[in-house]
Amino acid sequence: MTIPLSDKCKEELKTEFKDYLKTNILLALIVSILYVSSMFIIFIIINKYNLTKTIIYSLFIAFLYGFVLLSKSRIIWLFKWGLSIPFTFPALNYFWLTHYEIRSTNWIFPNYGRTTGGGGFAYSFVLLIYSVFCIISGLLSLIIKIKDYDRFRKIQFYISVGFCIVIVLIILLLQLQFPTYEQCLG
Repeated sequence: MTIPLSDKCKEELKTEFKDYLKTNILLALIVSILYVSSMFIIFIIINKYNLTKTIIYSLFIAFLYGFVLLSKSRIIWLFKWGLSIPFTFPALNYFWLTHYEIRSTNWIFPNYGRTTGGGGFAYSFVLLIYSVFCIISGLLSLIIKIKDYDRFRKIQFYISVGFCIVIVLIILLLQLQFPTYEQCLG
């Protein structure tokens, strides 16, 4: 059985659906930017500071990761999470093309050159811990139900965009501080 709707009502529903779709696509993009860029910020924190500060930062980003993934339904959660996967490739490509890891290492430890296998191996454990935090947070966001989701969605959107902008600015400002790739190898 279908409910007869006026043309005006149908048009409002289409507009609301398009806005909802745009918001969730943007949130999926934010999920990938948070995850990927934080991997490289964690690399800097672990080398410049200590494991405790790295864990605290990892927990904070994992909380944001779960916060952005909070959705009205499991289908929308899956949509955001699934769409975030292809968005990670351009972000990873940016860090790869700018030699971010090598340049940040040489910023922290002048004249270090390329990162060593042992350093990369140790970093992989920290990255594994960070990823587990994000997985747990993502799964918790799948379980948590928000009563007034429409109002929450607006708050979620603005907070997520704000933190994403801050993290992107940090990445770009740090990029200005790093030595050039040629200086790192030279």
